[in-house]
Amino acid sequence: MGVGSLLVYLFLFTALYVQIFLLITFLEYKSTPRRKTRGVSARLPTVTIIVPCFNEARTIYGTLRSLLALRYPQGKLEVLVVDDGSTDETASIAARFQKYRGVRVLRKENGGKYTALNFGLRHAQGELVGCLDADSFVEKEALMRIAGVFADRSVMAVTPAIKVRGANNFIEKIQHAEYTMGVFLRKMFGELNAIHVAPGPFSIFRREVFERIGEYRHAHQTEDLEMALRMHANRFRIENAADAFVYTTVPSTLGTLLRQRRRWIGGFLYNAYDYRRLFFRSRFGHIGTFTLPGGVIAILSACYLTLWSLYNGTTAIIGKFSNWNFIDFRLLRGGEMDLFYLYPRAATLLTLVLLSLGLVVVILSKRMADKNEPIMKHIVHFLFLYGFMAPVWILHAVGHVALRRKTAWK
Repeated sequence: MGVGSLLVYLFLFTALYVQIFLLITFLEYKSTPRRKTRGVSARLPTVTIIVPCFNEARTIYGTLRSLLALRYPQGKLEVLVVDDGSTDETASIAARFQKYRGVRVLRKENGGKYTALNFGLRHAQGELVGCLDADSFVEKEALMRIAGVFADRSVMAVTPAIKVRGANNFIEKIQHAEYTMGVFLRKMFGELNAIHVAPGPFSIFRREVFERIGEYRHAHQTEDLEMALRMHANRFRIENAADAFVYTTVPSTLGTLLRQRRRWIGGFLYNAYDYRRLFFRSRFGHIGTFTLPGGVIAILSACYLTLWSLYNGTTAIIGKFSNWNFIDFRLLRGGEMDLFYLYPRAATLLTLVLLSLGLVVVILSKRMADKNEPIMKHIVHFLFLYGFMAPVWILHAVGHVALRRKTAWK
């Protein structure tokens, strides 16, 4: 067995270990008493939601309407719209909402999302401070459910369950399957205190987080990922509210999807390097022993297995066409086929096992995220869309990082 084959088995067994580990975590999570996220204490904390925006005229109206529809006591919710130098109608649309109690619109020169967030932080008055991207929309119960998680004083930040808002073409449907699985994965990582990113769509923090460890940083265009890693470096707990739903707009073309994933994956690799001191350090918990190493291994294995499969598949096809004498043409005339011809390789069996466990994750994710939508749609998207497209954007992103090219926001 060559080095190439050994690497294949190493990556496959690692993926198998991760899937089994997460499923065991799910079984433990189901068997232990759960924190109630619907029932909150009589004294609800004041909350500030910062909406950073740059040329979001197409979606900002719906975003702000969803915030105003939140079921939360009047006078305890503040909405700060931070217009980061937009050149379209974003500011004028947002200005219409200043007539509502607690809504303020702030303007600044363009400097990037993290500068808009920091600008909002300096004006925020809430005990809890969160962000909502200007292309995302919250369900009316989301904030109450997140507030319920903060009843535990050890929790310093809470992430929501993010779903795709509409899925019309096949690019959006790929992401729909991915985000559905993300609901399950984020909840399991929350149980392990191993969430490595506090995403822009409605992650909520205790105000003291920013007072103790500082404001947002540029962080390779992934400030939400860096903030989560900085929190773990300071032993702050990040939880997940799996029943607090937020809907986000996703890229609808392959080009925009590739650019987004190039930023995400590149940002993860750069930030993982910046926080390499967390790797394999048990005092940082599962973020150092599981999430960060697992993420790097997953990216490397996806690249290697994709290239390995393409090379071996192409070689096998060429070999078959060049060895016609090995084909038993009796099969074409109705001859019998011996089971010998179906002898599977170990790697094939491992792949089938991984695929089966992946389907289990899809089913569990669908039950957490959307019990009404037919499960077959998720399975088809997972098998025939996501599984083939994910390696494309991973290879694209890794190649971009390897060439040290600058990452743009969009």
